[in-house]
Amino acid sequence: MYVRFFIHLNLTFCTQCAETGVEKWIVDLSDMTCIYYDKSRTEILVECIPVP
Repeated sequence: MYVRFFIHLNLTFCTQCAETGVEKWIVDLSDMTCIYYDKSRTEILVECIPVP
């Protein structure tokens, strides 16, 4: 059940990203950021990954 729920959330996230123009994202664990890019490789959003 958990795996099916996780896959659904992941597909939903990916679908929503695509619908809003995000082509890819890169997670940088050294800088603790996630950077989202559009099809022209322009940065759309830079998120900081919270450190516990």
